[in-house]
Amino acid sequence: FYLFLHFLKIPLTSPVLPAPTFVASMKKNQMIFFCMFKFNFHLFPNRQMKNLICFLVFMISITAVSAQQVTAVADTAHSEQHLQLLARNNSNSITLRWAPADVHTWRLANKNGYKLERLEMNDAAAAAGFELLGNVKPYTLQEWQDKTNVRDSMVAGAAQTLFAVIPPPAGSSMVELKQRADDEHSLLVFALLCADLSVQASTGLGLRFEDKTYKKGESYLYRLTIADNPTPTAADTAIFIVDTKVMIPAPQVEWIRAVEGDRRVEIYWDRFNNARNFTAYHVERSLNEGKTFARLTNHPLFVSGEKVPENIFIDSIPNGIPVHYRIIGLTPFGEEGTPSRDLVVTGRDLTPTLGATGLKAEGDISKVKITWNLLQTLPDLRGFIVKRGHEVNGPFYPIHEGLLPVSAREFADTKPIALTANYYQVNAVDDNGNESRSETALAVLFDETPPAQPIGLKGSIDKTGKVSLSWEAVADIDCQGYRVYRANRAGDIYQQLTSKPELVTTFEDTVNMKALDEVVYYKIAAVDFNYNHSPYSEILALKRPDVIPPAAPVIHDYSADKNGIRIDWYPSTSTDIVGQQVLRRKAGNTTWEPVGSFDNTIKTYTDDKAESGKTYEYKIQAKDDAGLITDSKALPVTALDDGERKGVTQLKGSLKKEDKTALLQWTYQSAGDDVRFLVYRAYEDAPLTQYKSLSADQTTLKDPLLKAGKWQYAVKVITADGGSSLMSEAIVVEY
Repeated sequence: FYLFLHFLKIPLTSPVLPAPTFVASMKKNQMIFFCMFKFNFHLFPNRQMKNLICFLVFMISITAVSAQQVTAVADTAHSEQHLQLLARNNSNSITLRWAPADVHTWRLANKNGYKLERLEMNDAAAAAGFELLGNVKPYTLQEWQDKTNVRDSMVAGAAQTLFAVIPPPAGSSMVELKQRADDEHSLLVFALLCADLSVQASTGLGLRFEDKTYKKGESYLYRLTIADNPTPTAADTAIFIVDTKVMIPAPQVEWIRAVEGDRRVEIYWDRFNNARNFTAYHVERSLNEGKTFARLTNHPLFVSGEKVPENIFIDSIPNGIPVHYRIIGLTPFGEEGTPSRDLVVTGRDLTPTLGATGLKAEGDISKVKITWNLLQTLPDLRGFIVKRGHEVNGPFYPIHEGLLPVSAREFADTKPIALTANYYQVNAVDDNGNESRSETALAVLFDETPPAQPIGLKGSIDKTGKVSLSWEAVADIDCQGYRVYRANRAGDIYQQLTSKPELVTTFEDTVNMKALDEVVYYKIAAVDFNYNHSPYSEILALKRPDVIPPAAPVIHDYSADKNGIRIDWYPSTSTDIVGQQVLRRKAGNTTWEPVGSFDNTIKTYTDDKAESGKTYEYKIQAKDDAGLITDSKALPVTALDDGERKGVTQLKGSLKKEDKTALLQWTYQSAGDDVRFLVYRAYEDAPLTQYKSLSADQTTLKDPLLKAGKWQYAVKVITADGGSSLMSEAIVVEY
């Protein structure tokens, strides 16, 4: 602390602890490691103050304890309040802690004190308003000496921040004024550092209060302001609500992990999440399976650095022995939290044994003999692993199962890869699995034997033209990969699709779905590292999915006569036609009806069901084996009108003797048409003459008979368009 004040050039007008004693209490190369006061509400928005914290850590910094190292992390909190307040209840009292966020507030509060009030949160007490708990001020010099242990470094440092006098600047330049402001900030930061870790320091600085007059089971609202503040604002008031029914347990450091090394361990714990509860930490270690722990940190660990996500503690440990660690956090109330869970770690032997030397690799395609020496056999040697690779820098892979014995000095590779670089390494392995690599030895072999013929080639083509091929892998270990070939016709020259051998057993291709050839052909070959090609696989013929409709039929002639309407056409020229049909619809209709279905050899059709004089549209439809359909152009044709219309049917006659009449009845199939019925009559053998004209809704006639004899009747249909039917067969009614 004296070094800190000396650096700031601040004279000590009223030192609490004599400087020589304080400095003498510090060991060589060792300084007290302080912790920054940290509120959950985040105190310092000023970047200058944050930078100062990092500077303090550097100047005041770190305790060296044997092989231990500490890396510290600073909090980057922000706040706009001039005062911040925290509270914590226990079985005997409610502890309140607060802090000013700027020098002006601190100086004013040191002079006037902090006004602390309490409001019991129920209807009866609320009517009475806030109750004054006291005007809390920092200790006087005499109170520091009488009420605190001034030989405690935190207490002494806190007192010095109150009584240190910063001399006025020599001039009025911006640099000098800024330097004085920085010095003021430095004192505030240091005061908060001391208050954070010492109950006596926070009490002496007037930043702590114990409320022992509360009622258990009630809730309270505490309000903190600066007494006699001449210009109060909302930012000068801090409040905090405490529910005494809720007992919050002491927090525990969480998110801890360890990285085990060779006779060392790194303990990490999350900085940001733990910073909500703690401002500094102690690390403890147990060498008796967690039964008792010894504290490794003489002073609390405080961590600084904005971008460091984790706190770290490094310790030296013996290999192979489980060691327990736990972290204890220090809260802003000067209390220790609950110890973290035990972290059990074991040092690992990462030093490999002595490696093989004098490595040689000699042989031919059938076998390569690898030999090596060993300068010394160490007790932890377990055996050897022989590895092979195709590049001088690897990767290298084991070529045998398990470990070769400690006594082994040679190994035979019976499956070397011909005509490619065969690099070998012999790794010595110790009891902990550490490998010591040897130098690399090269063996070059020649091979003229191609891989086996690939088998199992199969594939498919989807409607988008995507081809998926697959086949079985060949058993040859020197297979470098496969080449894929394609042809559009069986007798064509095959095109190579792969630019280099690919060591996969699948391939994807894309073909033109609009090509005229229905089938595409594939074959593959395996290639070894000497570029020997295997025999081609069996040819795979894949039929393209049919997405092209067949060629359309063409109507080239027609005729209309008394036999009906005849249509002549040229069938579709596509080779995959499975059928064709003739479709017809009356002019003005939208629905087509099939009137004839044929194979692709039929070229003509006569529609004998067409009604005389009616206009129809005809088209020919071709269908291929994929179900795709193509229609010819529609052709309108009018059926021949010869004037002849349908006649009546079921003409009957009967005699009604009671009234001397003949009753005629008939049927006409096209009921509702605009027609008339002409009734013809004759007596005896006289010729039939027109007798009556009846409307379309009259299909009966009652005719009075004038005299006895044989009466003949017949009916003829006359249509509105001038057509007529033949006269029906005559019927006879005798009277």
